[in-house]
Amino acid sequence: MAEISKNDVRKNNEKNVLQAVINTGPTSRSQVAKDLKLNKVTVSDIFSQLIEAGYLKEVGTGTGSQAGGRKPTLYRFDERFGYVISFDLGFHATDMIVSTLDGQVLHSDNFWGEGAAISKRLAVMLAKIEAYQRQPVTKTRHGLMGLTIGIHGIVNHNRILDSPFFSTENVDIAAYFQEALKVPVFLENEANLAALYARDFTQLAAAQQDLVALSIHKGIGAGVVINGQLFRGAQGGAGEVGRTFVELAPNGEPVKIEALCSEDAVMAQLRKTLHEPSLTEEEVGSRMVAGDAKMQQVLDRFATRLAMVIHNLVASYDPKVVVINSKLVAQNSAMLAAIAREVQRFGGHVRLSLCQDVDHAVTLGGTALIVHQVLGMGRRQLRFRNH
Repeated sequence: MAEISKNDVRKNNEKNVLQAVINTGPTSRSQVAKDLKLNKVTVSDIFSQLIEAGYLKEVGTGTGSQAGGRKPTLYRFDERFGYVISFDLGFHATDMIVSTLDGQVLHSDNFWGEGAAISKRLAVMLAKIEAYQRQPVTKTRHGLMGLTIGIHGIVNHNRILDSPFFSTENVDIAAYFQEALKVPVFLENEANLAALYARDFTQLAAAQQDLVALSIHKGIGAGVVINGQLFRGAQGGAGEVGRTFVELAPNGEPVKIEALCSEDAVMAQLRKTLHEPSLTEEEVGSRMVAGDAKMQQVLDRFATRLAMVIHNLVASYDPKVVVINSKLVAQNSAMLAAIAREVQRFGGHVRLSLCQDVDHAVTLGGTALIVHQVLGMGRRQLRFRNH
């Protein structure tokens, strides 16, 4: 076995100290030394280096001990170190978030996407980035440090293997932005990013180590976190539950579950049943409060089918919690309880949770991914609390 050098130990300690400050800051040198069980002199020396490099800043003093004595100086991650950008390249629209490396949102935007050629969408995204870079707030130590793009499809090693909802026109998206911006660029499946959001931005306690984030949009995908890490499968296709066959059509062709209970599929069913072609997701919530019987029938089928998907996910991955990322479910306060009842009826026993931020789960998950890469945090868990 190769020996671990003192330099390796030092670098590992530096990352652990940085992780501790991001996760618990504002905090003191002595508190970090205590939490990490490291020598106070070692931690103080690492703090000094991190401050000099621009990672940390002083933010005041804490309370002294009961025995009196000097109050500790408190530090936190310095938001002026740099920033990262994350996109959700959805079918209907594009979501954008700019964040500091400790997860504070500096800017957000949402703009069109449906029907546009991918080349046009990428050009608009690049123009949005360049417009933001001209703002005074971008005058940080390192400026833009990295970019994540959430893809509604299968991604492996920064390449889109399959995206059923729009054509990539053989464009190398990562290379396009890397060449223009000269920063690291990562592509990742959107459901995987929603899972990273649930892991790093929400308070799910021990369940953060084993969870499934079920994203329901035009399609259905599951981001799977096992022992705190994303499970992508051999070629990035793990969690593509929307493509699961559930029955045969009259012509003998297999029917995918997302053709029956994706948000787009359910909204199409509602519009057809109610003869209201312009019905919106927001209107569904208000109509349910009024007790629309026809609408309830469609949504009951939706809850049952989603419960079947969840039952199969639990049987496959045994998570501690399933987080549902769906605007349609979020708009109807009774929907989560209805899904939970159906899951229980099928014999399932798992905690269900509604995604806390259905509008930005993918982009915030992208923030988590790129921050891990930029800071070289590896498998270390980060807790972002200030978005």
